[in-house]
Amino acid sequence: MTSTSFDAIVIGGGIAGAGTAHALAARGQSVLVCESQPHLAAKASGNARGLLMPYVATQSSPPGRLYSRGFRYTRELLHSLGPRCPFYHQSGAIQLPSNKRLVRILHESAPFCDGIVTQRISAEEASERSGIPISTPCFYLPEAGYCDPRELTANLIGSAQLPVTVRYSVEVTALTATENSWRVSLGTGEDLTSSTVILCGAYEVTRLSQTSWIPLEAIRGQTAQSFATPLSEKLKTLISFGGYITPADDGSHFIGAHYRHNDMNETPTEGDTAEVISRLYAALPSISGLTPNSSRVCFRASTHDRLPYIGELPSHDKPPLFINAGHGSRGLITAPMGGEIIARMIHKEKLEDLAESASIASAERIEKRRPRVHL
Repeated sequence: MTSTSFDAIVIGGGIAGAGTAHALAARGQSVLVCESQPHLAAKASGNARGLLMPYVATQSSPPGRLYSRGFRYTRELLHSLGPRCPFYHQSGAIQLPSNKRLVRILHESAPFCDGIVTQRISAEEASERSGIPISTPCFYLPEAGYCDPRELTANLIGSAQLPVTVRYSVEVTALTATENSWRVSLGTGEDLTSSTVILCGAYEVTRLSQTSWIPLEAIRGQTAQSFATPLSEKLKTLISFGGYITPADDGSHFIGAHYRHNDMNETPTEGDTAEVISRLYAALPSISGLTPNSSRVCFRASTHDRLPYIGELPSHDKPPLFINAGHGSRGLITAPMGGEIIARMIHKEKLEDLAESASIASAERIEKRRPRVHL
C-alpha cells in the first residue's frame, strides 16, 4: 500500500470536477482528480452538446439570480480559453412559451434579465431569426449558445499546464478523517492524503458513508442525434421548447431530452427516442422527417429544491469536506461557478460578485434534511 499527498483531491471528472480542479490549480495547488471511468466526462457531462442558456424568470427569484450569474460566469470562462475553444458556438436561442410560467412572463409581466439580453419577439421575428417557421410569439436570447461539454472538461483540466493529475478507472471506496487531513482510500488498495477533498461526482457522492444521507436523486435522461433534412439544416439558433434542438453540425442535430424518475436503465430505448422526437414535432410542426442516428442515456443529480449544493458540508469531522453537485440539467451554467466559489472559500478569499450565488446554492441548507437518530 502506498500513500501519496496532494493539496486537493477532487472526486469526479465531469464538468463540476473539471471546473473545481481548474479553479484550485489556477491558485497553484496540486490537484488530483479521481475519475471512476476510463475517460473524463463519461456520464452526465458526456453529451455531445450542452446548452448555455439564461433562465427566463418572472422576478428576481433565487433560481433566476443563481442561473444568471452562472450563465455569465461560464461564458466568461469559455471566452478566457480563447483560441482553444472552437467548440463553443454563440448561436442565440429561441425560448418557446412551453409552460404556464413562460406564458405568463411572455404576456403579463417583464422578464427578469439581470443584465442578460432577453427579448420578446413575434412569430415572424422568431421565424426570421431561427431560419425555420415558428408560429407563436416567444423569447429571443442572443447571448445563448452551446458547446461540447467533453471538450470543455478536457480543456479546463489541461489548460495552461496547470498542476492537475488525473487518475482514471479508480473508485474512491472510503474517506477517513484524521487530525489535519483526509485519507482517501481507492479500490486499488492505495491510500491518498489531502487536507482538502471536494465531492463532484453527481448523485454518486452518496456512496460514501459521510454523504450517504444527502438527498440526491438520479434522473434518467435520454437524448438523440438525428440527421438533418433540407429544411432543418436552415436552423440557425438553439430552440428550447421543454426539450431542445441545436443547429445542425456535420449534418446532425442534437435533440433532448427525455427525463424519468425511478428508472436506472442505462440502455437507450427506441420508445424514449421516439418520445424525444415526437415532442420536437409537437412544438415545431415545421420540422419533420428526421432520422435518428444515435441515442444516449445519462443520469443527472437532482436536489429537493432543484438548486445545486455548493460549499462546505455540515459535518463534525475535520478537516472540512466540500461538495459541488446536484446541478440537474443546468450543470453547464452552475458547476464551473461552483468550482470557483469553493476555491475562494478554501483560500479564504472574498466571494464578492459570487457571494449571493454561494448563499443561494449553499450546501448548508441540506443540514435540515439530515436523518435524525433518536436514542
